[in-house]
Amino acid sequence: MKKLIIYSGILMGMMAPVFGSESQPSARISVDVNGLVCDFCARSLEKFLGKQVMVADVQIDLASKVITIEVMDDQTVDDETLTQWVTDAGYAVRAIRRGE
Repeated sequence: MKKLIIYSGILMGMMAPVFGSESQPSARISVDVNGLVCDFCARSLEKFLGKQVMVADVQIDLASKVITIEVMDDQTVDDETLTQWVTDAGYAVRAIRRGE
């Protein structure tokens, strides 16, 4: 009986990430920027944006100078906040596109 309880606990622990109430990315935002020229800059910006509570994932395309941000489903980020984040990091926002 003791083994059954232990195995049940382990199985439930393994299933928690599958059925947990963690937020999932729901909104994709693309931000075109000026001034992003090197991989070191891109990784630094990616790390900074990734630390924001409402951000689920950040991808940066250095060639096209586009930041793609996935926002958690229970969070929103307005254009003003996005612009502030990017300008605080030292870059200029050219355009913000949502849902692409």
